[in-house]
Amino acid sequence: MYLRDTLGAPVTVMGFAYVVMVGAQFIGRLLGDRMINAFGEVNITRFGGALIFLGMGTVIIAANVPMALVGFGLAGFGCATLVPSAYAAADRAPGLKPGTGLTLVSWSMRVIFLISPPLVGALADNIGLRLAILFVPLMGLLAIIFARSLRIRGRGR
Repeated sequence: MYLRDTLGAPVTVMGFAYVVMVGAQFIGRLLGDRMINAFGEVNITRFGGALIFLGMGTVIIAANVPMALVGFGLAGFGCATLVPSAYAAADRAPGLKPGTGLTLVSWSMRVIFLISPPLVGALADNIGLRLAILFVPLMGLLAIIFARSLRIRGRGR
């Protein structure tokens, strides 16, 4: 919808944003474990947050479809390792039985997944889609800020 409604893309191009983002996530997941092993979970999370911020920031200021697609690709690659890293850190949380932290994070993500689309839709109806998706680059900034919480050491690694 963003490509069509904001940038005037033809209907035949609308799905490309999703394909580019998910394709970049797939590539990021293929490379993610090696990147984490080489540079550390915290550094890769900060890098991913920066890519989300830069990518979705690019989408928001994009003047054309190709520029927006580059932004979606950067954001997709940036978020590829965040969920697995959050799950791993939650499962290592000290003071919790194995699986408890993982369960809490998993359920929290499910609730956020259910709330986010209607929230963006409501915001888009009131302030426009371009402004409504401003919260996504902010999530990239939060990933950068909270990346150090992945250093939790408990059971395992």
